[in-house]
Amino acid sequence: MDSIEQALSERVQLLEQTKAQELEAHRVRLAELQEKEDALQREREAKQKLAQEAAEKRRQDAQAEREREAREALQKRSEEESLHSLQQSQIEEEKKKAEALEKRRIELEQMEEREKQQARDAAALLETKVDTERIMPNPLARFFQPQE
Repeated sequence: MDSIEQALSERVQLLEQTKAQELEAHRVRLAELQEKEDALQREREAKQKLAQEAAEKRRQDAQAEREREAREALQKRSEEESLHSLQQSQIEEEKKKAEALEKRRIELEQMEEREKQQARDAAALLETKVDTERIMPNPLARFFQPQE
């Protein structure tokens, strides 16, 4: 019986070794699979991180573009307002010059009219003097007339 027990013992030992080897092979295979899964997970996380960074960069670029466009629009509006203001001040200046010229023209016309009126008055005064002498003889002339 010893030989049967020894054979059984060897067989059990062989089965246990085989089982241990299979278990070790499964553990190694499981570790390899776990390592592959971890590598795949790291790769997915890296891709996700790159995608997030790319999305963030696109968002930042879009925000920067909107800000640039807003600045340009603001600058353009400011330039247009400045130009409009300059044009308005030039228009006001031209209007003042035109008003001053019109005022000066009116003053000159009034002066010319006064001069003409003064000339007419002087002419009328002279004509009146002449006419008065013709119409009305010198009141002292009758004293100096020869007597008949």
